[in-house]
Amino acid sequence: MSHEKEEGWWDEALPEAEDAPAAAWNAAAARGPAAVTIAGATGEDVDENVNGMFDRVPAERRAGGAPVYRRRGVGDRWLLLAFTNQWYVGDTEDKDAREASGWACTATPVAAGTLPHEVPAGGWEVVVDGKYDPQPAVAVRGVTKAEALAIAETDDDAFSMGKGTERIYAIASTGSEVTPEVFGIGLVGSIIWNSVMGFIIGLLMPILALSSNSHNLWDFQGAYETLINICWIIPTTTLLGAVYGALNYGKRAVALRRGKADYLASQEDA
Repeated sequence: MSHEKEEGWWDEALPEAEDAPAAAWNAAAARGPAAVTIAGATGEDVDENVNGMFDRVPAERRAGGAPVYRRRGVGDRWLLLAFTNQWYVGDTEDKDAREASGWACTATPVAAGTLPHEVPAGGWEVVVDGKYDPQPAVAVRGVTKAEALAIAETDDDAFSMGKGTERIYAIASTGSEVTPEVFGIGLVGSIIWNSVMGFIIGLLMPILALSSNSHNLWDFQGAYETLINICWIIPTTTLLGAVYGALNYGKRAVALRRGKADYLASQEDA
């Protein structure tokens, strides 16, 4: 005689089965570090795609799901839990779809609530020549907010006209104030400053061109002909300087907005 479940039993059992992973990930999100670092990966472009600091982005975490991390310096690199229950380093498309695709991943699925730095040693694979290659040397560790900020202090971008986007994000994501000294000059100032730099560079280039072509600077006719041929350089470098100034300001502004948004999301997630 067979024993059948009452009709509809799965409607009651399924939520209980789904609640366990959600509870595990909620607990993991509560105890998880502010950031994780990945080191030791080898292969082509791993320093641009895999190795580095990944900051937790609470706003990207789905209800009952695993935390999501964004790589510093490259906005299109994410550390995410794919639908296969494997941690992956992928791009924005992979992150949005929770796709099992990217540049590195855990070799096997992880138990619910297992954060990247809690994966057993030797459990990561990295893409080499189009194939996932086991790399026991890959090391992932959790980083506190204080340490993440300290690391950002040493990762300043010398060309950021401020203290660097990494530091701006790190400070804002902790809820601290990003002072004008840290943020750097504003949009107009950034455009003007870089336009002037572009103008100076453009002004020097014809002189260097004349010198490199063995022109006698007192040979006005020859110099005049050369200058006519390269007269487009000064306005071009000035314009490029202005564009760079605007993009630079935008990069810092985005870092500030992301930091503030992630801090607010972390308060809701707490």
